[in-house]
Amino acid sequence: MKKNLKTTEIIERQFDVFCKKALHNELKDIHAKEQIWYAPIIPLDTLTVEQETKLFYYDSYKTEAVSFLTYSYEVLIENLVIAKAIVKLSQKYRDIILLTFFLEMKDCEVSKLMNITNSTFYYHKINALDELYKLMKEAKCRC
Repeated sequence: MKKNLKTTEIIERQFDVFCKKALHNELKDIHAKEQIWYAPIIPLDTLTVEQETKLFYYDSYKTEAVSFLTYSYEVLIENLVIAKAIVKLSQKYRDIILLTFFLEMKDCEVSKLMNITNSTFYYHKINALDELYKLMKEAKCRC
């Protein structure tokens, strides 16, 4: 009978040590996770502009923008003043402005797409910008 008690006591102690080690390891895991979650906390006023923009996402919907279709590309413009000025441009000038500045295509790509030479494209681009500038200036004076 004494052997049974001793064996049982040994098993109980081994189980006790096992439980303590398991709890200790779990506590270490919790501390490691806390360091991951709480270590990078910094005050918001110390963030740079680039870091601030990563904190949020702005949803934009088609209903809030004016849609233009040019050479099978859809261009959405959210600024109504700019959109109204672009509407007043001729189709050629509108295409040049939309493709170059809103779709960020290179001049050679746009001239190839429009089937005109680079020098002709450049001439039309300068004229389109001048006209857009005048239209924007008129719109600003009315406000």
